[in-house]
Amino acid sequence: DISTGLERNGLSLVLFIDNVFDERAINGRYTECAVGTCGAGPEGIFYDVVARPMTGGIRIGQRF
Repeated sequence: DISTGLERNGLSLVLFIDNVFDERAINGRYTECAVGTCGAGPEGIFYDVVARPMTGGIRIGQRF
């Protein structure tokens, strides 16, 4: 992740890019039912929780 920004007179502007190299990391794995019911191994039903893809944007803020 990278970001850069400015702040002046209570206003802030930040440019950011998350997951710069667009890595498809697996953050977790789960099943919807017990392994004994769904099965285990390659025939079982597992779901992966993956990292978000590369995302960029602008954040604008103001301090009161």
